Amino acid sequence: MKHTAAQRMDMWARLSLPVASLVILCFLVAVPVGLPGFSNIRPEFALIGVFYWSVFRDDLLPVLALFLIGLFQDALTGAPMGMTSLLLLAAHGFAQTQRKALVGRPFFILWTGFALMMAPLGLAAWLLSSVLEQAVQPLEPVLGQVALTVALFPVVVIPLIAAQRTLLKEV
Repeated sequence: MKHTAAQRMDMWARLSLPVASLVILCFLVAVPVGLPGFSNIRPEFALIGVFYWSVFRDDLLPVLALFLIGLFQDALTGAPMGMTSLLLLAAHGFAQTQRKALVGRPFFILWTGFALMMAPLGLAAWLLSSVLEQAVQPLEPVLGQVALTVALFPVVVIPLIAAQRTLLKEV
C-alpha cells in the first residue's frame, strides 16, 4: 500500500520524536535560570531522555544521533567537547542492558534504575573533568547535579510517556 506524501511526513515526524525531544532537552539545559550557583548544578535533562528512550524505544535512537546531540549540548553549555556525548552513550548502553528489568515495571522501579545509573555517571563526569582541568574539581556541584537530575526525572519522563503513548502507539 502506497502512502501519500502527507502520511510519509507524518510518519517521519513521529519516528523522529525521540531525537527531537532530546534536542529540546538540550536547549532546556542551556536556558539561563538566574539563580545563584545554578549554573554549576544544571540538571542533565538529556540524560533523562536518553535513559527513557533507550529503555522503551531504542530502535528510534541512533547512536550517531546521541553523539551529535552530546556535542550540541557541549557547544551550548560550554562543557568540554565530547564529554556529554560520552555520558549519553554510557547512559544508552546502561539502559539497554537493563531493558528487561525495567519494561513493564512500576514507575518507581524505572526511577530507581535511573538513580542507580546517575551516581556512577556523575562520578565519571567529575573524574573526567578533573583530568581535563588537571586539578581535582569540587565534588559538591556534581553531587547537587546528580541529586537535582534524579529529582526532576518524573518532570521530564511523564511528558515523554504521554508523547510516546499518543504519537508512537501505532509505530
